Amino acid sequence: MRALTMLVLGLALAVSGCRIHLHDDWPRRPPRGEPYPPPPGEPSPAPQPPPPQDVLRAKEIKAERVYARIIYAKEVKARGGRVGRTYTGEGGKGNKGGKGGWGGGEVHAPEVSAEIIYAKEIKTDWIEADEIHAKEVKIGR
Repeated sequence: MRALTMLVLGLALAVSGCRIHLHDDWPRRPPRGEPYPPPPGEPSPAPQPPPPQDVLRAKEIKAERVYARIIYAKEVKARGGRVGRTYTGEGGKGNKGGKGGWGGGEVHAPEVSAEIIYAKEIKTDWIEADEIHAKEVKIGR
């Protein structure tokens, strides 16, 4: 009886155009954050280049608020803020020239935000950064 039921159900599905996959090679869901693989027979998309880093180079930055992932500076002075790690005594990368040199301009703005900041001097009311590499850091003093 059961075999007859399965046969009738299979014929009904076949006539209606439905397909049942009974094999175990069905594509699995990719881990979170990863894209689904392309269907079989289609070329995979070309990998995307990483987004360009937002870099600010200045001799002097005066702002009410400064936000950055990494700051390289000679001197950082702030009334308050949140900083992940501070590396002092290094003096930043300003005088070495090349890629790590400070820019020649001055930035005066209410808010400054960049991925990486190279500056000789930063004076601000509030600073937030994951890392500060500087010869002198004064926050909340």
